[in-house]
Amino acid sequence: MMYVNLWIPGIEMFHQLLDRAEAGDQLGALVRGLKRQDLKRGHIVAKPNTINMHNHFKAQCYLLTKEEGGRPKPFTKYFQAQMYCKTWDVPAFMSLPEGKDLIMPGEDTSVIFTLRKSMVLEKGMRFTMRDGKSTLGYGVITDLMDEVNIEEVEKQRKTERKAEEKEAESAAAY
Repeated sequence: MMYVNLWIPGIEMFHQLLDRAEAGDQLGALVRGLKRQDLKRGHIVAKPNTINMHNHFKAQCYLLTKEEGGRPKPFTKYFQAQMYCKTWDVPAFMSLPEGKDLIMPGEDTSVIFTLRKSMVLEKGMRFTMRDGKSTLGYGVITDLMDEVNIEEVEKQRKTERKAEEKEAESAAAY
């Protein structure tokens, strides 16, 4: 997380000058102490130490059926979706619940997500999962979990997948 000391001499909403703004307001801010090229979509202006960034959380999700515009095939433990929430979007790995090998479209289930980048998250936030042009499902964050090292998670997923593929090839050979 990057902290920068800023000075905001003026804020406005729909060309009306404001004395103050509240969380969730759509506004324009005159920002001093930051170059335009340093500002990107999804950045947040907040009082220091009032928000936290996370990359690992548990969520309750509903996965759309094919008739609802979702995916026709089930979701496996190696599925990676593009997740959208408020102003950000980031790829996310989906971990299936214990004892499940796949999740069927139309199912409402609890899933653990690992984001490829840390984002500002809070319990109760809603998000959308997409893949290409289609919406896969919707969810709400139920629990924030400890940060994980994404490089280690990716490496572990790759080795597990290769081991499963080798096992399937050897089983098919017999």
